[in-house]
Amino acid sequence: TRSACLLILFIFVHAVGNLHVFGGPDHFNAYGYFYVRMYLFNMPLNFIELYILMGAALHVAVALRRTWQFKALKLFKTEPEQMTLVWTGILLLAFGIVHLQQFRFGKTDTWYLDGPKWMWPFFSQHGSAAEFEGATPVRDIYKLEVELFQNGWWCLFYIGAVFVFGKHMMKGWSKLVATGGVLGVPAGHSQKANLIGRAATILICLMYFAFPLYCYFFPLHVQAAYL
Repeated sequence: TRSACLLILFIFVHAVGNLHVFGGPDHFNAYGYFYVRMYLFNMPLNFIELYILMGAALHVAVALRRTWQFKALKLFKTEPEQMTLVWTGILLLAFGIVHLQQFRFGKTDTWYLDGPKWMWPFFSQHGSAAEFEGATPVRDIYKLEVELFQNGWWCLFYIGAVFVFGKHMMKGWSKLVATGGVLGVPAGHSQKANLIGRAATILICLMYFAFPLYCYFFPLHVQAAYL
């Protein structure tokens, strides 16, 4: 349950960070570079990614163990709803692999930024390497995302993955509230806690819906940044 809470927090923060896409390539690419600057000792992952990877691995390991227990007790036959977390979890794991391959390790063009007035990714300015001294080359993940979501099939794939995540989170949250877990919700407040979980799930899903739909339906506005 603690690993699930960690992953929910990360997914929310990641969604809020991705809102930089509406600010254009300067904001979004600087947001990506913000995480690049957290690399330690030339490791391929920064400490946030490493921590999240450990949390995700723990979450999957616990889920597999509980799935095996349910199978041994034959609860899947008497309680078919127990399978919801299993099949949605498998789909989300597959989606996560595809997502990392496309965005975290995908090949990108180079975008140049000068130093921010405050901190990355805020108040960063765009230019070419020849326009100002000390230009910082960064991955153009903005262009990568826009070009990917110009493909309607990939757009539908990501939207479908968000629906699966919403189902997984709502089911997991209700189970967490029912069992107490790390939340420690008193029995008399379980209904309110479930409403908070549903509201949080809807908010997160709406943010993740917005990114592919924005890139798909407003291509002229997005592409204007590269003219």
